[in-house]
Amino acid sequence: MSNRQTDPKWGICRLCGFEGRLSFEHVPPEKAFNNRGLLFSDINLAFGDSRDQVVNIERRRGLGAHTLCEKDNNWTGKVYAPSFIDWVKDSYQALKLGSHLPLISQWREFYPLRVLKQIATMVFSANSENFHKVHPELVNFVLNKKDNSLSPRYRFFLYFNHIGRKRLVGNAAMIDIPKQRSIYISEITFPPYGYVFCIDSTPSDSRLYEITHFSSYGYKEKKRLNLEVPVLPTYTQYPGDYRTEKEVLSDAGFSPVLFGQQEIPYLL
Repeated sequence: MSNRQTDPKWGICRLCGFEGRLSFEHVPPEKAFNNRGLLFSDINLAFGDSRDQVVNIERRRGLGAHTLCEKDNNWTGKVYAPSFIDWVKDSYQALKLGSHLPLISQWREFYPLRVLKQIATMVFSANSENFHKVHPELVNFVLNKKDNSLSPRYRFFLYFNHIGRKRLVGNAAMIDIPKQRSIYISEITFPPYGYVFCIDSTPSDSRLYEITHFSSYGYKEKKRLNLEVPVLPTYTQYPGDYRTEKEVLSDAGFSPVLFGQQEIPYLL
């Protein structure tokens, strides 16, 4: 019997492809308010025979999984995570002050490139263990801390979030029927932010604020930027869905799958 069958921590690093025992990667980092137990519901279970029930699984360590080798986990946790955590904590205060405003653009100085690379690291953890094989350019972008030559294939977007469900969604294919196009999206939602990553496409919701330009700064470059970030709810499990509670109820009717419990993230 192989190690993968007997050891639940054995797998392939989502970032570098190393096969072995993996470390637990908090998504987002543990010190970015992700240090408490929570429940998540698998979106796939919502399409079973019982659509009126959600099977909840407890995660005592916070949102995350064994996705990165210890080397990559420690390294990204040293070169990106601290700057990301500082930015999130500062942003959380801004959200508390303006939680009822449609847009917030209050910012202190932060490291844009480090923040973006931490978000990219989180995207790898949200996706499958084969994702790194298909996107070597993104691997190089993360593993070289000074690299700011992000491929135009990849775009990152941001929104504030303090109402609804947490999300951790790997590469999902969506169809934008009005515009007759495909959208390839990964999404991570954990207050105070939601992070959206698109490949060769853009989100269907134009309200999201694009932060791809964070890649143009240097690793040691600290900036004060004016960002007009929308505050959006996440009442359903589905990526790219920012309808209000009233809109969801109007479109789909009441369903405990959507509204039985709030603040329930899920993993794909």
